[in-house]
Amino acid sequence: AATLNIGAPASALTLELLVASGASKIIVIGAAGSIVSGVGIGDILIPTWGIREEGTSYHYMPPDYIPRPDKELVVLLKMELDRLSEGNKLNVVEGGVWSIDAVFRETVDKIRAYRERGVVGVDMETTALMTIAHYRGVRLASILIISDELRDESWTYSWGSERILHSERIVARASLEVLSKIARRCI
Repeated sequence: AATLNIGAPASALTLELLVASGASKIIVIGAAGSIVSGVGIGDILIPTWGIREEGTSYHYMPPDYIPRPDKELVVLLKMELDRLSEGNKLNVVEGGVWSIDAVFRETVDKIRAYRERGVVGVDMETTALMTIAHYRGVRLASILIISDELRDESWTYSWGSERILHSERIVARASLEVLSKIARRCI
């Protein structure tokens, strides 16, 4: 399990180094902004596909490529999060992620258009990482903790809140449990 850097290029470098060092099963823990109602600060998004507006992934795959995570890792993460969140009322959702390099360029028109296409959250790295993992032939999934909300013309954030810290602890534990189970299966 890894939390990489901010932005696609720096995160891509870290992922490439992990793969070159022999990593073949990777769970990335990160943060995202929610662009849909019903998914708020401290909730958890497991991306199942993405829209690429970062530049890094285009060096790996053609423009029409749609990045996706490893399906088995997503299923295992969802099961582990369900198990760990019993009684914690943790909101875990699956859906699209929109990754964009330009800070504060999540325009109202794009938010509305991507929300209509099924995108749940926005970040700066996930689509690049899923694309690189596909290109390199490694298994990767991401878990994104919602740190802020972009609702048309309003922006609410709560970085470092107790709700986010609680979700981070559960996400870290779930990620380690999944990787541990996979490692035991391979031995």
